[in-house]
Amino acid sequence: MKSIVIKIGGHILSSTAFERLLHEYNNIIRELISKGFKAYIVVGGGEYARRLISVARSLGATEAFCDEIGIWVSRLNANLMVAALKDLAYPRVPQSYEELKDLITRPEKVIVCGGLQPGQSTTAVAALISELTSSPLIIATDVDGVYSSDPKLDPTAKRIEELSYQDLAQLLYHGAALAGTFKLFDQVSLKIIERSRIVVQVVNGGVPQNVLRAALGMRVGSIIKPTKN
Repeated sequence: MKSIVIKIGGHILSSTAFERLLHEYNNIIRELISKGFKAYIVVGGGEYARRLISVARSLGATEAFCDEIGIWVSRLNANLMVAALKDLAYPRVPQSYEELKDLITRPEKVIVCGGLQPGQSTTAVAALISELTSSPLIIATDVDGVYSSDPKLDPTAKRIEELSYQDLAQLLYHGAALAGTFKLFDQVSLKIIERSRIVVQVVNGGVPQNVLRAALGMRVGSIIKPTKN
């Protein structure tokens, strides 16, 4: 059985079209399963999490506590995805790495996950699941790939169709925003995908069909993979 990890950016589910998108992702996941895929889904916190974190920070909360707020919101979004998938998904969103590992050993249903611990992004969680399951990773975000700079702020930003882990590290080093206002990858997620040579495809998740196309091997968005030896 083929397996795929799908990271859905929380800002997608924070949009005004979030209810429609939940239904569409339900249909996409069902289609992937009908084609023989085992799907793992990770959902981010999105704009709502960022707003709450900003409030908490203004109130003097520690960064670890702010991380926890983001985790709670991502788990709320993950539970919405569980509701959309109904019988396809495990009814409980994993709360820890140990619980996640236990669920991965049970192949019957789709695992839907949010954040796991402070200091770790949901992209890192998705990369970790890819590592544990030897699966490629699709990242569904609010732009159509990895850019040289933030395309929402820089009209000269160029989409990069294919890049290596080293290219990605350079973008992170120079502080480039890879998707949306905030960086799509953190250093933890980068280290995980690099050490396990995980192939990552970044697509516009506002069009859920892009996730299906990427899973089926079509060229869409940006691809991150090892350099050729």
